[in-house]
Amino acid sequence: MGNQKDKISDDILDDDELLEGYDESIDFNDTTDDGKESGKSKKRGVEPMVIVDAKVLLSEIQSYYSTNRFSQKLADMILRLAENMARRNNFSGYSWKDEMILDGYEKMAMAIYNKKFDITQNYSPFSYLSRICWRSFVLRIKKEKQIKEHEKNYREMMYEKIKSENTGLYYTKQDSNGETILLTHTTNEDNDWD
Repeated sequence: MGNQKDKISDDILDDDELLEGYDESIDFNDTTDDGKESGKSKKRGVEPMVIVDAKVLLSEIQSYYSTNRFSQKLADMILRLAENMARRNNFSGYSWKDEMILDGYEKMAMAIYNKKFDITQNYSPFSYLSRICWRSFVLRIKKEKQIKEHEKNYREMMYEKIKSENTGLYYTKQDSNGETILLTHTTNEDNDWD
């Protein structure tokens, strides 16, 4: 049993795909001579993913402020910010993700277009635009939830209205989406189920 477990772990460690991108010279023991942790990053050898370089973003914004020409590079950076924000776990399960991305893109572009970001201060444009995008995503979620609530209330109101006006028999069933459908049967023999 122990040999089988060792064989499996050896197979995993020998797999080149899993070790790709790691520097072989790195010592993965994160302890000092006295046995304490060294405080270095646990993910040594792996570079963090850079969505947008804040310095390049700042230079593009400064360029726009001086020339009033919104460059394609700046637009691509803003779109990348919105798309990557939508990949976060907070926003990944929503069916209206495209609308969220477009809302975030629009709000960030309008903030730059209207020159809301102060380039004379020592603030990061990345954090400024990320906060705008985050808030626009949350606003879209609130709007969509309100729309769903209105639809639900309308369906319930119409269901009650049909139920109260109908003098014949009525039945309900669930459709494939899980929504309730009202089926009626009138007392007239010529009519079939609606």
